[in-house]
Amino acid sequence: MSSLAITINHDDVGMRSFPVKSDDNATIDLGGFTSERVINGDGTGRKVRTRKGWEIANINLAVSIPDEDVEFLQEVQNSPKDAQIIYEHSDGFTYQGIGSIEGDIKPTTNDGYAGLTLTGSGELKKLA
Repeated sequence: MSSLAITINHDDVGMRSFPVKSDDNATIDLGGFTSERVINGDGTGRKVRTRKGWEIANINLAVSIPDEDVEFLQEVQNSPKDAQIIYEHSDGFTYQGIGSIEGDIKPTTNDGYAGLTLTGSGELKKLA
């Protein structure tokens, strides 16, 4: 199954929904904690948890240069404010988080996609 769409709703920049490339294979990290086991010299140990944010990586959004989709994405990234980001999947689940675009925005002119990584603090919340 595949990703369907990413919707970005930013207080200052506006809202747009972007279809996702049909053969897309994004990776999702819901955020929360990562943990590791720290072992003491006597063989005992404990679990150490570290907070981490959420991430949707390697997602390819269909962008229209005439519709200024690239400029919209860049304005979202340029803003010091985070946006509401909604990720819809064809399996019927939807996640929502507060965050922004991380890294470069480099659309391809031939096939009309921009590969992005979206990240945020806290966790992605399942809506459906």
